[in-house]
Amino acid sequence: DHVAGVARIYGDTFGAAENDAKIDELTSVPKASSESLGARLAMAQRLMGLRCPPALLNDVERTLEEDVANLTDEEKANFELVSEVYGSTRMLMACVEDKAVLDTVIGGYKCDYSKDVLEPVRAVRPVNGGKGWSDEIINALRTNSVANFPAKGGASAA
Repeated sequence: DHVAGVARIYGDTFGAAENDAKIDELTSVPKASSESLGARLAMAQRLMGLRCPPALLNDVERTLEEDVANLTDEEKANFELVSEVYGSTRMLMACVEDKAVLDTVIGGYKCDYSKDVLEPVRAVRPVNGGKGWSDEIINALRTNSVANFPAKGGASAA
């Protein structure tokens, strides 16, 4: 919906011909990306959710709906787990690498975003060699939740 509207307003102002010439480059998976399609879809969805208005995000979700529905069981599990990690405030804070900026962001809150808490979250990011999630991070997110969800694998957190 949004792409068609923007195209009507701006025509080829955005250089569609140039982008067509770069189609292979634009559609290739960067080296730092996860090989998991489910993980890549979840990261894209969660990161867009941070910056895009709900109407645009809804359009993207409708566009990706078939791709997500056709994921294998393993890819669906990756999608769900990466979505859980990238939807957490810990991942949001882990993406802030500048200590002064991080301190400013969390300055007034009594929360633990220390290096010990954020380093394992940073490690699961594909740009740092991770796959987008780990059992350790999933369990930490679930067991430290106010809702006290069970740990991954069904073990209840005490």
